[in-house]
Amino acid sequence: MKQIIAFKMKLLYLYGALLYAVLAVVFIFSLPDIALMTKNANQFLVDGQVKLYWGLLFGPAFMLFSLYALGRALMSKRDFKTSDWIFMAWLVVDIIALSVGVLRGNSLRYLLSDTFVFAVIPLAYFLVKNQIKDYAQVKSFFYFMLVVQFIIIIFPVDWGIIQPYESVPFRIGLYGYHSTEAVVTTSLMTLGLLGKPSKNRFLFLGLFVIALLVSLSRTRTIFMIQIFLSFVLLFFVHKNKLFIKRAVVGFCIISLGIFITMRSSDLFKKVYFFQTHHVSMKAGQMYLLAKEILTKRSTDNSRCSKKSKGPSISENKQFLTVAPTTLPIKIEHPRWTVYETGAFGKESTKSRIGSIGLSLKNQRNDAGPYYAQLRISDEFERFALSGHTLTFGCWVYATDSRKVYIGIVDNVNGHEFNYSSYHSGSGRWEFLTVSKVIRSNTETVNLQLFTQAGSIALFDGAIVFDGQPTVNEMLSVLNADSDLLERFQTDVMKDVSLNERYFESKAVLDKFKNQNFWTFLFGFGNGATVDLSRTPDITMRVFYKGMIHAVHAIHFLPLALLSRQGVIGVLFFLVFCAMIIIKFIKWMPWFRSEEDDAIITEIFFLSVFVILLAGFTATPHFFSSITAGFSIGLISVMERLKEDHMR
Repeated sequence: MKQIIAFKMKLLYLYGALLYAVLAVVFIFSLPDIALMTKNANQFLVDGQVKLYWGLLFGPAFMLFSLYALGRALMSKRDFKTSDWIFMAWLVVDIIALSVGVLRGNSLRYLLSDTFVFAVIPLAYFLVKNQIKDYAQVKSFFYFMLVVQFIIIIFPVDWGIIQPYESVPFRIGLYGYHSTEAVVTTSLMTLGLLGKPSKNRFLFLGLFVIALLVSLSRTRTIFMIQIFLSFVLLFFVHKNKLFIKRAVVGFCIISLGIFITMRSSDLFKKVYFFQTHHVSMKAGQMYLLAKEILTKRSTDNSRCSKKSKGPSISENKQFLTVAPTTLPIKIEHPRWTVYETGAFGKESTKSRIGSIGLSLKNQRNDAGPYYAQLRISDEFERFALSGHTLTFGCWVYATDSRKVYIGIVDNVNGHEFNYSSYHSGSGRWEFLTVSKVIRSNTETVNLQLFTQAGSIALFDGAIVFDGQPTVNEMLSVLNADSDLLERFQTDVMKDVSLNERYFESKAVLDKFKNQNFWTFLFGFGNGATVDLSRTPDITMRVFYKGMIHAVHAIHFLPLALLSRQGVIGVLFFLVFCAMIIIKFIKWMPWFRSEEDDAIITEIFFLSVFVILLAGFTATPHFFSSITAGFSIGLISVMERLKEDHMR
């Protein structure tokens, strides 16, 4: 009977993990036009769709098993421990948040999604605790979860079409639960440093190298922080000479493995996924196609058919002072963002208008452009310029012919570019202009300054008009006050995720202003949304578009709980965190014994910690991971078995 129950548990976990991966494959290859979407937007789109349909398809099976286990737990509540009461209270808070959400009329889709997601951890806890009865089952289930997750992240599929990172040679693996990479690498690292006998340690260290390389090809900074946290906790628990010796040997093995793999990465790619899996080949072909399209857009041979090359005028050419028929668009504190590889700076020694200009030096190894971009209209002003003709002009100094130009680009489900003529390379200032009719419902409008490979250029006296003035009209009103390159800021295109999280947190706190005591206590209920219409994250704007005023996703975990469940939800979550930390500290002497069951239990704790760490900055990492709930449940089983053994 116990074997049947354990098999059902494994089958449930396998179903959830494979469903997550399969749904990701379906949505990745159903993207309408990967070349027209940003990398982050693609990632965001796939993640959102996977979470939604995974919950709909996995939820019923999970609820069927877990509610039965919860019922059995309630029938035997005389055996409840502190952790049981905490998780039971967690479910009660979730039910209260559901009721509040219903009363407030929150979106049914978000309401049900929140209720299920917040219940995953406690339900998984009760499910595992009531189904797993002995250490053999615990050990079997642990290795089963590890093998399933390991196979998922190393499966030979190139996901470069979603988010190719230029710093790594390949990107492989299926989608898995949030923090799957961190859980796998943490488990293998722990087994590699503490496992017995020694030959098994070398095996696990080898697998750790593979998992680490694959994970680095598909994750970001948070992954490295998670692994660092795991190692620090291991060192804190096992800080003896033997552990340090093993850590040094392990570091040498890992470094050698990484070096060999990276050196042979091209062969590895060809043999591993491009040759062995048709899905990989399709993914690779789609990525190369997207890259080719994007590269062509930046070259002269494939410029937009609707381009409108404006005239250029030399600095020595005389022009008449003519009153313009339209006034320049005023932009307070213009902020130019620099993209790709190169050097930029504020130029004051050779400015053309006023006292400051912008210098750009292209240092790319390919033929692509190095450019600066100024956004003059975003998603919330999309109708303001629709149908209007914009004219952009700028003084440009360059010594290379056919390498420097300016442009206007708008975005309506894809970018459309208009470019000026090239600078002649005369070594003089030339005034370049370009005009563009802005399409209806455009999402963004940007002004761009381009330098091609190996070129250096100075830009000054930038001005943009809502209309089509002549060059003489533009120059007649161009001065330090109207120059978009006079009082400006420059930024390198970078990750704005931290700014986004700060903005979301502020939006949640602002929503609580002037609310009553009960709202502060219980929140706005499951399914609550916030207004993120001024978010600094362009991905959020592109993804949500017209729904940006009612966004459901809040990344920072405490604020997500505060918004939906109020102070009471945050307090219960903090109590849960304290419980896990106290148990870990209490069991540290047992972990130092490095017994087989102690090592596996320590890995459960480390898995919860790394998932929790990621969850603080990205809420779904914790609440939508059944791995965390199962790990906490297995910790409870080990606690019960340990107490029975001591009796």
